[in-house]
Amino acid sequence: MRSSILISTLLVVATGLCAQDDPKHPYDLSIAAKRASVFPQQAVDLTITVKNDGETPGPNLTRASLLAVKNLVCASPPAGGGAGSAKWKAEFAVATSDAVPAGGILLHPGETFTLQMSVRIPDSVAEGARVVYMEWKGRDGPMKDFRSNQVVLTLQDGKRPIATVETSEGTIVLELWPEKAPNHVANFITLANERKFYDKRIFHRVIRGFMVQTGCPEGTGTGSPGYTIPDEFNDTSFRKGILGMAKTGAPNSAGCQFFVMVADKTHLDGKYTAFGRVLEGQDVADKISNVRAQQDRPLQDVKLKKVRVALPKGYVNPKIKKS
Repeated sequence: MRSSILISTLLVVATGLCAQDDPKHPYDLSIAAKRASVFPQQAVDLTITVKNDGETPGPNLTRASLLAVKNLVCASPPAGGGAGSAKWKAEFAVATSDAVPAGGILLHPGETFTLQMSVRIPDSVAEGARVVYMEWKGRDGPMKDFRSNQVVLTLQDGKRPIATVETSEGTIVLELWPEKAPNHVANFITLANERKFYDKRIFHRVIRGFMVQTGCPEGTGTGSPGYTIPDEFNDTSFRKGILGMAKTGAPNSAGCQFFVMVADKTHLDGKYTAFGRVLEGQDVADKISNVRAQQDRPLQDVKLKKVRVALPKGYVNPKIKKS
């Protein structure tokens, strides 16, 4: 494969689920977060939306039932993956909205009501976890046992470089992995921050159901930074959201072109260097992968506006080792 393989805020919304014991209940719940990654103890602003999807006015929703902090449930996954049982304590969910009148609210068909919440990820949930799952569950009154969709937050540890990739379709935020591919990360940081190498490039190769690729100075997949770097294959599997460095079929031929996976393609394992993952903006990468293209080249330019990398306090970027 030649030099050619690749998240503005993220709003996570899905349809709420109604309780099975009351299928005619007109209310529907959804939860949304305007960010997809967070540090432990960092505040996350949430929007809880209640909508009357029925044909009759719904029962009165009391202020006490809507603002009860115990409505918010969060879990971190166990070691084997999947939803875990470690729940947030109620004190970590704080209602910030005072828009609920003392007498409650009653929604007519098609009407909605939104509730703003601010929460913090407690260390007890974040410990050992890379993601947390969050949902709103009605505890009292008419909303009892009604659940919203689930929001997934990726946890940052504050120890790794974070790259912000601005594109014409939105922003992608990447976590870089110096512990897995130190030279690739050093190269990426140098190109982005010191040389401003990625500014005003294009996504020259996009493949639906595979990846999106950019970083070529020629815009053709043939350009380089004037040197190559050694391979740093590691144990990372190329699944959706993984950041990799493109290369030719020759060993140690990577340079500047990088790609973001939009699907699982494990046949790349051990052939390309993975050096990070998407924290926010996977939807942006997915959108880019679906643009109209001819022979993998977008028919209209998808622009890479700028890439900058924020370094943790005290982080020293090593000198690049070239092939």
